[in-house]
Amino acid sequence: MNLPEINERTTIVEEASVMFISRHRGLRAKYGNQFDDIFNAFSQAIINLLKESKDKVYLSDYQKEIEEQLEKVDKEFTLTYGEKVKILLDEMKFYSRMLVKAEREI
Repeated sequence: MNLPEINERTTIVEEASVMFISRHRGLRAKYGNQFDDIFNAFSQAIINLLKESKDKVYLSDYQKEIEEQLEKVDKEFTLTYGEKVKILLDEMKFYSRMLVKAEREI
């Protein structure tokens, strides 16, 4: 794969991440998932990244839509495997911070 300079690529991945996050927040509003659903769906989405379509496992429609949105972002930005994993993990990290904050308020 012929990728642009690192600085330019970093900007591209940041733009892709913002687009994915925006789409995911829409899914979150649609499904109203709890933290365990979010973490399970994102974990399985990462596992599915390297699988053939016929071998992918879907735990929920929510997870399937996460993967569909990531594919749309990938088509627009031509992301590498590592970049897709980073985008998914960054969103999981955001929700893990929210969970810790919620637990501390209890």
